[in-house]
Amino acid sequence: KNSTLTHLLKNSNLTAGCSKLTPADLSMERLCEETKLQIAETINFSKETISSCNEEFPELYRFLYSLFTMVFQWGVPGVAIAVANGKIFRKLIKREHESFKRKRNADSKRKEENMRMARAKNLLICIGSVFLICWIPINSINLISDLLYMCDMSLLKYIGTYYFYLSFTACHFSAMICAVINPAIYGYFNENFRREFIILYKTVKPEKEKQGAEITMITVGDEEEDAGDEK
Repeated sequence: KNSTLTHLLKNSNLTAGCSKLTPADLSMERLCEETKLQIAETINFSKETISSCNEEFPELYRFLYSLFTMVFQWGVPGVAIAVANGKIFRKLIKREHESFKRKRNADSKRKEENMRMARAKNLLICIGSVFLICWIPINSINLISDLLYMCDMSLLKYIGTYYFYLSFTACHFSAMICAVINPAIYGYFNENFRREFIILYKTVKPEKEKQGAEITMITVGDEEEDAGDEK
């Protein structure tokens, strides 16, 4: 690599996270520098200069920004979900009590309605719990990192480079997987979702069987032609 570029990298803010590494993390430091070199060459189309864009927040404002993000990304939606689900939950309980008072309802119908109510309650609890659990890690690690940075400390230094980036990746993965878990929860607890999935599966399955039959017929026909040629 170009020595000028390496010098610029080591003295630029791009490698600020790598410059505080301990001697045990020299291999990670070299990997960081090589990665920055490759990125710089791709962005700048040159090995001589580097263009960079950094966020320069004062320590206090950086912490306040993370706190603001946590409140409006996790706190406010969490409270809204809890309030909405709480009202729905109370409505379901009220409806369940009314169904018990109806003497004319058959036991089988009442049992089926109770099971439906139980599934609806479990759905509400799971949706709220999944959101709160999935989004708290990424907000917490950002807030803790900025709080330590404001106090002239570094979470990267305390837990090490490898475990910091591993933890950050796991926290980010937890937040993103929330969008994948919600449809699975709806599909498991909601009868309408399951009914539509079954209808869709029954619609797609005959098409696949038809295509498989056509492929089988073509294969058998080719084998018969080959057998005739051999004779």
